[in-house]
Amino acid sequence: MSAKEDIEVTIVPPGADSAKHQAVITDRAAKRAWSGEGDSSNEAATEATRKFLGDRRTREYMEK
Repeated sequence: MSAKEDIEVTIVPPGADSAKHQAVITDRAAKRAWSGEGDSSNEAATEATRKFLGDRRTREYMEK
């Protein structure tokens, strides 16, 4: 199984505790996660993706 197959994206709508949407990108095998928050699910996903792509370990997920 490649690293890409272990990636999961979760979008959480606002709840009683928060007026913001949340998104989490999770690598289950490596036990890593990147989260984002925003006024919409798109904003939250974009923030989480930016954090994921900005991580120094991102090259592990990219094809050569």
